[in-house]
Amino acid sequence: AKNTGSLTNCTGGGGGGGACSTTTYTVSAGQILTITVGAGGTAGANTGTNGGNGAASTVVIGATTIASANGGTGGQGKSGTANANGTGGAGATAGTGTVRSGGTGGNGFYNSSYGWGGSGGGGGGTTANGSNGLTGTGSPVANLSGGAGGASSGGAGGAGNYGITSAAGGAGTQPGGGGGGSYAYSGNNKAGGVGGAGMVTITYTIALPTITVTGSLTAFSSCQSTASSQQSFTVAGSYLTAN
Repeated sequence: AKNTGSLTNCTGGGGGGGACSTTTYTVSAGQILTITVGAGGTAGANTGTNGGNGAASTVVIGATTIASANGGTGGQGKSGTANANGTGGAGATAGTGTVRSGGTGGNGFYNSSYGWGGSGGGGGGTTANGSNGLTGTGSPVANLSGGAGGASSGGAGGAGNYGITSAAGGAGTQPGGGGGGSYAYSGNNKAGGVGGAGMVTITYTIALPTITVTGSLTAFSSCQSTASSQQSFTVAGSYLTAN
């Protein structure tokens, strides 16, 4: 997700960060996993269009979605009205599994001397939500850092760049960082930053074949033509595919 600003003293909002989903699933031999890695949202153009939304990443077995995480919402672009500020896009909150949310993008800001595009929200991590992007306040006069990605794997949001003239937005980091907003001055228009693409990571444990024996036999002892007492034991196997 991301965005832009356009025309005189317009600023764009930062894109929202994508969500992160984790799940544990037991698979069987022969099952096929269909994996889709969501693309990052497109940058808002330097004509003031909104940034595109990030796409969802999914893992599907048959007709069952076992894990999914939505992309963040693109930041709002502005054009045609002087000193207009775009709002940041919402961080993604939805998915399948245990979901950590992306951070919301920061709003654009203009203070009569400088303009700041809002920075992108951080992507959700496996153990924590992404941080929100920043909105300019006039101090310090520097680029706005993107929201931090959530702990363990979340991508950082793109910088919300500032300028006396104009400045493009920074790109979000994979996975899931929202792109930063831009600042446009006197028709010198700049595009927002693209959002970071999604990512799918699969870790697995292979179950090894096992054979277990329960019970034991004692020595058979009896006189000729006399049956011994019945004895038994149990043999069991796991993860065996043939004799």
